[in-house]
Amino acid sequence: MYYLYYKTKESDEAVDTESQNAVETLEKVVKAIHELQKRNPREANSFFKLAGYHGEPFQGQGKTNPNWWGGYCHHGNVLFPTWHRMYLLRYEDAMRTVPGCEDVALPFWDECELDQNKKPMPIPEVLTREKFRLGGQDIPNPLFSYKLQEELKHEVEGAAHRYSKPLDYQTVRYPRSGLVGNAWDRLATRSQNSDYAHHDWCTILLNRNVSSWLQGNIKITPDGIKETKITDTTSVLGRYNYCLDAPNYTIFSNITSQKKSSLNQTSPHLTSLESPHNAMHLAVGGFYQPGVYNANEIPGANGDMGDNETASFDPIFFFHHCFVDYVFWLWQRRHGSTTNLEIDPNDPGAVLNEGVGEMPPKTKLSMDTDLQPFKKPDQGYWKSKDLVNIEKIEGDHGYNYGPGSLDHLASPRQPVTSPIRGPEEGDDRVKKVKKITVNRAVHRGSFVIRMFAKPPGKMELIEIGREPILSRWDVEECDNCRDKLDVDLTWFTMPPPKVCRMFTPVL
Repeated sequence: MYYLYYKTKESDEAVDTESQNAVETLEKVVKAIHELQKRNPREANSFFKLAGYHGEPFQGQGKTNPNWWGGYCHHGNVLFPTWHRMYLLRYEDAMRTVPGCEDVALPFWDECELDQNKKPMPIPEVLTREKFRLGGQDIPNPLFSYKLQEELKHEVEGAAHRYSKPLDYQTVRYPRSGLVGNAWDRLATRSQNSDYAHHDWCTILLNRNVSSWLQGNIKITPDGIKETKITDTTSVLGRYNYCLDAPNYTIFSNITSQKKSSLNQTSPHLTSLESPHNAMHLAVGGFYQPGVYNANEIPGANGDMGDNETASFDPIFFFHHCFVDYVFWLWQRRHGSTTNLEIDPNDPGAVLNEGVGEMPPKTKLSMDTDLQPFKKPDQGYWKSKDLVNIEKIEGDHGYNYGPGSLDHLASPRQPVTSPIRGPEEGDDRVKKVKKITVNRAVHRGSFVIRMFAKPPGKMELIEIGREPILSRWDVEECDNCRDKLDVDLTWFTMPPPKVCRMFTPVL
């Protein structure tokens, strides 16, 4: 796998920082995905079939039963990094079935790359332009959007068909909306998208939104609170950096284990890989619930990346997750875990909260758990233990990563500091831990929780943390989910506030 980087000259010709050969390599990536998207959706190596492994179209009991997740993806548990690693390998295998693309590799979008002013770089243009010139002709850019070749039916009890999508539905990103499953949503979406019909302007707004999330200064609600210094636990850039200091795989792997461990922690803020991953989904997709302010500068945005049900149908999903896997491999190298990963069997993140695939709720998870639906040639399922050392995965699946913005952190001797501010005195001193519990059933879909503090001798509140929650729309209908409806969040305050309070969670 290699570094995805795409620039344009004034002539609008695609160039790379290395050579024309890199341009040809990128064209091969585009060709492969373009061909996958044209294939019959019932074919095993079609884009529709592959995208459908993550969420919709729901399978088995998950089609209607809210106690089961109808897709196969793992979130909020210890299989999050390894399941998605296998997903990328399966997608890459399919790309290589395209004639002329037998040696193609899936690149990653380097989300932590900064410019000379330490500001996030825009999303690579090849992921946002509407057209791509391939084979001497302009084609709809297969890395920008995908048109559904079959409808998606969201028939889970109590979900109001919210994530149903018709045939020929085209995936969208912030600031547009893709909610078209019921009459109310169709009306709101039609109005939203008519206001944001110009592609170039939408791309500018998308890049602004992603940059704001990365820097931790996204405007969540017009509450009149004065802007304060960016905190590392707020910025997505900071979270990607600090997750590399997670002391073990269990904590690193998912937010459930992260939050449980944070309650007993007296060292700097613990962060899991899943936390910045979630935030980037919401940054690219946007999310919105009627009647309240949202974590968007533009109310009404609700793109596909913001919902687990449909996120994988946006082609950018795979470039995002390839970067997540790059960070996963960096953590392994930094902690000497390139040949072995251990899971704490007593951790709450090591048990399924809801049924997934053929595994019922409460299933214990380990490195030997089947990564459904991915099968080897002998028809046995791949397991997490098969994917630990990415350079030596069986069946000629080994790979490595080219240069990336966080490479310097592969060494344990390299301290992790703020990518925005750099080290500051007192950054590593935890003065107080604050726990907040929020019931997810009260807030349908994804949302963001913010925490404010009033420093001694000050009248104004300052924001000291925020946490994106990537959640199901119908979680309150799930009997087993009720065991974990409460979201426990912890913040490390430096210095300690005299008075802490949490505002009503902002969806």
